[in-house]
Amino acid sequence: MSIVPDHQKDVRDLAKLLISRYGEQAAAYASHQALKARQRGDPRVMEAWRWIASAIDEVLRSEPDGSAGPGDRDRH
Repeated sequence: MSIVPDHQKDVRDLAKLLISRYGEQAAAYASHQALKARQRGDPRVMEAWRWIASAIDEVLRSEPDGSAGPGDRDRH
């Protein structure tokens, strides 16, 4: 399955939003949502959350200072 470029930007923007909310735990959150969709038998939503998790990993790898944003503070 391929994503058109506009959707890639949308997924990346959503990834950044989740990173600002959950910090470095954003990828784990997205993966958890993908698992929940799988358990519900919803393959389209599962695939969407997988794309988002992948985009989160890309964004976190591309940050030069390694910071994940304000959401990574005080979260355990």
